[in-house]
Amino acid sequence: MLELKSNGQELSLITVVEAKIVALIRVSQVELAANLGVSYDSVNSWE
Repeated sequence: MLELKSNGQELSLITVVEAKIVALIRVSQVELAANLGVSYDSVNSWE
């Protein structure tokens, strides 16, 4: 039980880190698009 719980905590920690990285990438795309005068919809269409 303890091993499963620790593994779950590690997985959730990794998920949080990944979510933060994805969020940072999203924000960077929006800021870059804003600096270039491009709408956020255009950024989404590039993906």
